[in-house]
Amino acid sequence: MIEPRTVAALKLAVDRAIRTHLCVHAHIGPANALVLGFGDIEPPPDDASPPQPDPPYEFHTHAADWTIESLGERVDTRSSEPDRLQNAVGRLVGRRAIDWRFDGTPTNFDVVFEGGDHLHVTAFPVSELTPADQDSEAWEITQRDGAHCSVTCSGELAVVE
Repeated sequence: MIEPRTVAALKLAVDRAIRTHLCVHAHIGPANALVLGFGDIEPPPDDASPPQPDPPYEFHTHAADWTIESLGERVDTRSSEPDRLQNAVGRLVGRRAIDWRFDGTPTNFDVVFEGGDHLHVTAFPVSELTPADQDSEAWEITQRDGAHCSVTCSGELAVVE
């Protein structure tokens, strides 16, 4: 059983990192891992601008699928072409996260951005993983100061402040 104190600490850490912050960078890594940077510095308008400092918060998916819904369009890691995924991720940059929630359990995570974009993150089902992979991180949030929080596919929580 997950301790209520741990869930409360996880919610506080996620809220601090995401709610009201801008998505200042976004990219897709190996195996369709999603990386979103959150902060308060407006992202540069184009590639010619000087690089921004590392954002104070980064959200990473690991052993999880993700979907972005925007203006009736849906792209997801299981069935969408890489170009469509990258375009959808790129649209999040410069958008403020206005709300977030766990969808049932902390392994399933939703973020709502201004403009109506929705990010849905779903941990890989434990039934599809080998026993050794069931404790893989589904997603994590890291802070520049080294603090982080994460959730495994099996639902274990970690909050390090």
